[in-house]
Amino acid sequence: MRWALLMLSLVACGTVPPSDDDDDSTSAPPDDLPDGPEATLTWSAYTPCDEPDSSAWLPFEDVTDAAGIAYAAATYDWPPPPDAYNTLDVEMTGGFVVGDLDGDGHHDLLFTDGAAAPRLFLGDGALTFQPADAAARGIPTDRFLTGASAADADGDGDLDLLLLASTENVFLRNDGSGSFTDASIETGLAGGPVRSASAAWADYDQDGDLDVFVANDGVGSGESLSEYEPHRDALLQQQPDGTFEDRIDDAIPLADDGHGFIGGWFDADGDGALDLYVVNDLANGVNGKPPNLFVRNLGAGQFEPAPEAGLDQPMLGMGLAIGDYDNDGDPDLHVSNVGMTLLARNDSTSDGVLFVDLSLSVADLTDRPIGDVSWSTFFFDHDNDGLLELFTAYGQLVSRYDVEDGGPEGSTNAPEQQDTLLAWDPVSERFSDAAPWVGVNDPAPTRTAAAVDLNGDGFAELITWALYRGPRLWRSACSEASSLTVRLEDGTAANRDGVGARVEAWSGGERLLTRTVSVGSTGVFGSTPAEAHLGLGELDEVGLVVRWPDGSITVNAEVAAGGRVLVSR
Repeated sequence: MRWALLMLSLVACGTVPPSDDDDDSTSAPPDDLPDGPEATLTWSAYTPCDEPDSSAWLPFEDVTDAAGIAYAAATYDWPPPPDAYNTLDVEMTGGFVVGDLDGDGHHDLLFTDGAAAPRLFLGDGALTFQPADAAARGIPTDRFLTGASAADADGDGDLDLLLLASTENVFLRNDGSGSFTDASIETGLAGGPVRSASAAWADYDQDGDLDVFVANDGVGSGESLSEYEPHRDALLQQQPDGTFEDRIDDAIPLADDGHGFIGGWFDADGDGALDLYVVNDLANGVNGKPPNLFVRNLGAGQFEPAPEAGLDQPMLGMGLAIGDYDNDGDPDLHVSNVGMTLLARNDSTSDGVLFVDLSLSVADLTDRPIGDVSWSTFFFDHDNDGLLELFTAYGQLVSRYDVEDGGPEGSTNAPEQQDTLLAWDPVSERFSDAAPWVGVNDPAPTRTAAAVDLNGDGFAELITWALYRGPRLWRSACSEASSLTVRLEDGTAANRDGVGARVEAWSGGERLLTRTVSVGSTGVFGSTPAEAHLGLGELDEVGLVVRWPDGSITVNAEVAAGGRVLVSR
């Protein structure tokens, strides 16, 4: 069924199906590509798929124990002992980073867990991880951490860490081998005193280096929401000397401070400048707290509000997913919430930015109980068919409400709320939940989640973190569907990983897919590698177009599928 839909969608896009009498290629020549110089390519094959799965849905398998990352998350007495921790210390926790922290070419995992010390696991590229002493590597263990974000902030070729805390944030500079030095004060990235939720990196002013937007949830204990004050978010612009200055008051006109959970960078209108969407909690339209905020990037580091885009919604917003699920070339959005979530399709034109709210038309969004709480959310191509699935983590607000007392607005706030994996069918134009079929309809109170190919076979694993339980690693089955994982290396700018670039796959003179390289802009409380994953179905080669953050374009024809490629300029 899915493969039939894949072939129909590829033919509709202009791609020639494979021919029995053509042994040279299963795709049409990638002619009629945009104009642009070639980039340098370094290609390496995926690990072979030894046992291709022919199921309609590729199943996931829980391999947490075998991978070596199983541990018991912190537990909390409730109500808490005096001066120990508070509601938000418990609720807003469980973030993690996925990335190559020690420079050996394999993805590592760093988990944060509220009052518990961070857990660091170093990967070998084959779904086996070794625990490492986080404190011995310079990662602090003496504060409540909400989440974390990793990016090559200083352009030296390794991943630095920005840890988000309930007081002051911590910026750690990597020495290249996975040992870190605290540079919070000297860089100006400490912030505080405020509870920060997430950090999204981008070169918003297009000067060649990375800046960062930090979503700040508020100040206070969180024991009483009426006393939990909102706080200004931070737009930290990197200066030529490597320090950061907060420009939010100058760059973004804000009427009020909100309870920020995440900010997402993406080019909504296709003008080459990264726009910003801020998801705010506690803005249900009743308490007067600021709703979500969308601002257009005018260039030169300036923004303007764009309420006409339809995104400034009052919500109890948590997470943000950014992805082109309908493959029309522009990014669509999903925002998690307490109750019904927001699914917004990008219908922008040259006349302006417009997003259409599709939430009421998706049964799997409208049929959930009003008290269900969704957290991390993101798009990814689970089965490499070229269509993005939408994963959303759900989890009870166990520390603030219980079943007997009821949840927000009189809801039940059930102790078990299953995660979802919504799959888009371009023929019927409907979503359906595949989570029960692939085995990831987890009822635990999940907070943070991410999808990354950890074993190099071209299919993304799923990593989740649940309150009280800790992490889970779900290995994906593989099939004969092809894909290409793209990393960028920009030798012309301090933004070496090309964060914010758009990567396009072309075939038969048509653009098939558009993916954006991002860090910290999707999910919630976490960070994934700066890479673009292209699901290519039965294609064995594509034309690869990269639209770099400075607006320039590189074009490479006949790039082989079935591996990882480093695109350098």
